[in-house]
Amino acid sequence: MKINLLPKKKTIWRAANKGLHIFATIALIFNMSLLGVFINPQVADALTLQYKIEGQRKDASFTTGNICSGGGDCYTEGENVPFKLTINGLVSGDPYTVIVQHDYLDSTGLVGYDNFNTPGTWNGTASSVTLTNATTSAGLPNDITYDLNFTADATDVELQWYGLLGQDASDWNGAQLHVRLVEGVEQESIGNKEVPIQVIKILKLPSLTIEKEVISGDATADQFSFNVSPAINGQSIFNIASGDSSVFIDNISPDGNYTVTENGPANYQFVSGSGTNCTFVSDTATATVAAGKPATDATCTFSNDLTEGTLTVNKVLIPSNDPGLFNLKIDGVTAGTGANVGNGGTTGAQTVSTGSHTVAETAGNNTSLSNYTSVISGECDSQGNVTVGAGDNKVCTITNTRNTGDIKVNKKVDADGNGSFEGSNTEANNLGFVWGLDAEIPGRVMGSSETVVTGTYDVTENDGSVPNYHFVGWYTNGSNFSCEKPEFTSLPANISVSKDTTTEITLCNARDTGDLKIIKQDENQQRQPGVEFDIDGTTYFTDGSGEIFVQNVLTGDHTATETEPASYSFTSVTGLNCTNSNPSTATVVKDTTTTCTFTNTRNTAKVYFDKVVVGGGPGVDGDWEFKINNRGSFYDGDYVVLPTNSGPYDVTENSQYDSLYTLTDARGICSLVRGQIVMNVGATDGRCIVENTRNTAKVYFDKVVVGGGPGVDGDWEFKINNSGTSDDADYVVLP
Repeated sequence: MKINLLPKKKTIWRAANKGLHIFATIALIFNMSLLGVFINPQVADALTLQYKIEGQRKDASFTTGNICSGGGDCYTEGENVPFKLTINGLVSGDPYTVIVQHDYLDSTGLVGYDNFNTPGTWNGTASSVTLTNATTSAGLPNDITYDLNFTADATDVELQWYGLLGQDASDWNGAQLHVRLVEGVEQESIGNKEVPIQVIKILKLPSLTIEKEVISGDATADQFSFNVSPAINGQSIFNIASGDSSVFIDNISPDGNYTVTENGPANYQFVSGSGTNCTFVSDTATATVAAGKPATDATCTFSNDLTEGTLTVNKVLIPSNDPGLFNLKIDGVTAGTGANVGNGGTTGAQTVSTGSHTVAETAGNNTSLSNYTSVISGECDSQGNVTVGAGDNKVCTITNTRNTGDIKVNKKVDADGNGSFEGSNTEANNLGFVWGLDAEIPGRVMGSSETVVTGTYDVTENDGSVPNYHFVGWYTNGSNFSCEKPEFTSLPANISVSKDTTTEITLCNARDTGDLKIIKQDENQQRQPGVEFDIDGTTYFTDGSGEIFVQNVLTGDHTATETEPASYSFTSVTGLNCTNSNPSTATVVKDTTTTCTFTNTRNTAKVYFDKVVVGGGPGVDGDWEFKINNRGSFYDGDYVVLPTNSGPYDVTENSQYDSLYTLTDARGICSLVRGQIVMNVGATDGRCIVENTRNTAKVYFDKVVVGGGPGVDGDWEFKINNSGTSDDADYVVLP
């Protein structure tokens, strides 16, 4: 039992009109039944639903009767038949489901309709149209039932789908094949409304039979295959099954002409062709087929016969130990065991068709024909042509004599890395350069020659074992190239040696070089220009950025010596491949820059302050503060560290007793210049001695005697703090 879970749509308008128009509805049912349109009588709600299922004829018209009636042809096996279901009285926007069905297998298992497919609408009145829930009934014959789901986009819809006829539908066991509407949108039975197609009128798909006749020889028909164009049902190559003599191709579509060619044993050839609805042009058949009642089938018969003899090609090399390898060919194809053979090689006896043939050869592995003089003999002419008759066993021989020539290898060297190659074979041999061929270890001296068989060679040398030299390039002698402008810049040198000629080349090597950079700085990493260096006996000065850059320096150890600037001392040398000393050994590496950084530290001296107070207190030595260039704070006995040989510096002093003392002297490394203390630091420690003298005044004694003698002014003696002796008119100096 099928249960439709889609909601039944009822509207207030329908319910109201049930009672008002019952008689009009009965009359409508009567009238519509005369037109072949089914109206569901089971439920009151469905009185307005109307169903009409139709099939489309070949002339594009629709019918509720036999689809193969009318003026058009009938459908062909494997073809889609269009169907239309018209439903009136739906609610636009509501989803619906009806159940449709087609005949499937007959009592023998032959397919009538294969499936329903491609659901849609004829006029856009429905959407979301799908075919689901395909269910095959049990037993034979049987049918397949589908849910046809849709959403109504109008009150009247026209649903569309297709029924695919089986490949053998014209042989279906029954008079008609049917497509049915089984159940309406309200799950109501509508009496299996159906559209038939007469089986007898379904056009049968044609077939093609390809037969093989082998007239003589050991070959069998199943050793042949056939190419069919265009492809039939996606297949273009057809093989005859083992033990059979033909291949049968059924259900061909579309109608038309099909080209058939064959493949088979090489020693067989096409002799003749025949058939039904099949024509031959040489060994190509054209089969013409068409669907119909009956179908226009075709049969093509290919007849082949054996035509053969044998042909053998042998190989001889002079000298017999020559390593050359060759491919022995018959009619342009490497034959038998003749691939990559040397002296004594052969194709073996090869079966060939009767008639004219040609023998030849191509070079095998690591072999060039240009290195040999070849002669063809035996039962072939000098061009390799031979005629083979039925049953003949012909033998031809290809003899190859190896050609020879000479190789000479020279050497030039640039010993000082200046780009000029002044050294020749003698210098190169003294340095230990040797050359070799291909994979051998180099061992031949430069300037020597070697007789070799013609061909291509790789010339190598022992460049890596000669220290401090590198390969630059090579050139062919007699060309416009040179070591300064080489023809090639890498090894091996691939050269060709021709018969009776000398191939001469020159290899070029140069001394390895790098660059040397000197950086000069002080302990604060401040660059120092104008500093003198000696590098391997040559004098250089650092530039404005404190650097010296020497290019194209020979690889190896070099000595860099710094003339240390005045008042500076050597601190260190840093840098990869530089020794930490002065002189420093810098090791220059090929194609790199070796950088040595020389660092010097400024020499310094201790300057002690020494205050001398002359004339007594109240001030003492420690009461005076000193400043250098108005900076710092130093007292008697203090010292400051200053660069050697530096100055002048302005030295100032102050004390609470400045008004009582006068700066009277500066000595040691200090001096008085126009009343200002000036300091100049020497190469060693020093003392800045500053002298201040107590300011003084003259005090005169004046004795006045009043009232007369006997005493007079000079009779009185004066003492100050009970010290000293002074008379009238004397004076004493006091602070």
